[in-house]
Amino acid sequence: MTITRRIFLRNSALAVVGTAAVPSFLTRAAFGAIDSSARPKRLVVIFQRGAADGLNIVVPHADPQYYAMRPSINIPRKSVIDLDGHFGLHPSLSSFQPLWRQGHLAIVHAVGSPTSPAPTSMPRTSWKPARPA
Repeated sequence: MTITRRIFLRNSALAVVGTAAVPSFLTRAAFGAIDSSARPKRLVVIFQRGAADGLNIVVPHADPQYYAMRPSINIPRKSVIDLDGHFGLHPSLSSFQPLWRQGHLAIVHAVGSPTSPAPTSMPRTSWKPARPA
């Protein structure tokens, strides 16, 4: 079975929503913490290869240049799930908005390699296996 980006995002969102029904003791066990106030923070990075367009996933809907430069491929303002008045999520990611509001989700937009220009193979050779470039 081929897993497309759309299926991955949908299933990820369903998994996040599904965890809301998990008893708190299982949540603590999953995070590996005895005391929830002492729980170490985790960084989860989703690296997608292919045509994932960051500007259409996390949409700068308050920036007129986004709409001016992308007249045929933009996400309409009325469809964007607003996060902070400037950035918003693609409508299919609406299940992430509650995590944002609760402070459990942070988005780092427009991240790249410190080497300029980054070779196209860098994500495969450095970022994915978490090795320094």
